[in-house]
Amino acid sequence: MKKYDIAIVDDHLLFAKSLTSLIDSFDKYQVSFHAVNGQSLINTIQHKPMPDVILMDINMPVLNGVETMKWLYKNHPEQKVIALSMDDSEEIIIKMLCNGAKGYLLKDIHPDTLEKA
Repeated sequence: MKKYDIAIVDDHLLFAKSLTSLIDSFDKYQVSFHAVNGQSLINTIQHKPMPDVILMDINMPVLNGVETMKWLYKNHPEQKVIALSMDDSEEIIIKMLCNGAKGYLLKDIHPDTLEKA
């Protein structure tokens, strides 16, 4: 069975490691890499294949989620991105979706919801 590659873009190492363990426990998914911010993601995808899905935080240093989405939408408009954040601001959600994110999930969701998304 093919496993879909997932990239995690989040500056909180403990959260990212925990999320990696959770995703790797799903039958159909595996984490291909972790980036600590948008700039790190951009640098990584220049040297690695694009993942099937990117799970991206919003509030990160160096290059935040909104700015990273703008870059991805311009340079890789086909890329599937799901925003994963604690920020439930309608303004931020709309910015992410308008810049190409395919979905927006809060970090306090049930793991089953993440797998379905």
